[in-house]
Amino acid sequence: MAPGLKAEDVLRCLRNRFAAPEWAFAEELSLIPGFIRGRRADAVAINCWTSGKWGLAFLGLEVKVSRSDFLHELKQPQKRLETYPDVDGIFFATPKHLVKKEEVPDDCGLIECWTKKTNDTTVYSTRIQKYPKDWRSPMERMSWNATQNLHEVPTLSRAVAVAVIRGFDPDRINRDSYQDAQRLGYELREARTDIKWMKRRLEEAEEKLKATQPKEQP
Repeated sequence: MAPGLKAEDVLRCLRNRFAAPEWAFAEELSLIPGFIRGRRADAVAINCWTSGKWGLAFLGLEVKVSRSDFLHELKQPQKRLETYPDVDGIFFATPKHLVKKEEVPDDCGLIECWTKKTNDTTVYSTRIQKYPKDWRSPMERMSWNATQNLHEVPTLSRAVAVAVIRGFDPDRINRDSYQDAQRLGYELREARTDIKWMKRRLEEAEEKLKATQPKEQP
C-alpha cells in the first residue's frame, strides 16, 4: 500500500522509524509556549545519541496524506516555521509515491512511508528520499568545546518536547516555562539596574577620593 495510507498509518511508520532507545518520539505537540498558542506539530523526533548522522537532531515531522494538502502547505512556508520553531530540520512524511522529491522545498526533507502484509502481519516501513539542503546534525555542526556552552544546547522548544515525551502535562510545562522566563527576565533587569547603580556609586567614590588627595606642589 502507498497513497491509500491514512495519517495514523504514516504516524505508525514514523514511530517505527524513530524508535527508542535512539529516538524519543511524540505526536500532536505544541512547541510554542502556552502564552503564544500556536499550531500543533504532527510529530517530533529527538535523537538521544551524541554521535552519528543524527546526533542530538531535533526533527519536525509534517504528515501529508493527500496531494492537495501538500500543495496547499507549500503556499504557506511561514506556517511551518511557526509550527516547528528551533528544530534542526523539517521533514514531510507522506505515503510512498505521493510526492516527488523535486517538489519538496530545499529547506525540508521527505520521508516516504508504506505498509506491507507479511503472514497476516502488517510491516510499517519508511525511506528518507530527501534531506534538507546542507543537512548536518547538531553534533556535526558543533565542536566539542561548543557543546560545553549551555547556550548551544537544547532550546526551550526542545526542552518542552523532551518533557512531554517523558509524560509531563504540556499545558503545565508551557505555563511554567513562561513564568520562569518572566521571573528570569525580571531578575536580569534587576541585576542590570543594580550594576548601573553600583557603577555610579563607584564613580562617585573615585571622584571623592581624588578630591581628598593633596595636590602635587609645582
